[in-house]
Amino acid sequence: MDAAFAMEVLEKAPYVTVSFTRPDGTPYGLPLSLARTDERTFYFHCPRGREA
Repeated sequence: MDAAFAMEVLEKAPYVTVSFTRPDGTPYGLPLSLARTDERTFYFHCPRGREA
């Protein structure tokens, strides 16, 4: 997907989930609330992440 698609998603989505993989290979997701001031400056808030 291109940058225009990413910006459209960020405009419409109330939150996103970022996926990670722990060192042992198990996955987990972290929900992020997003805000932006322009196309280059983003802010996010999330609950406490998990320790590896």
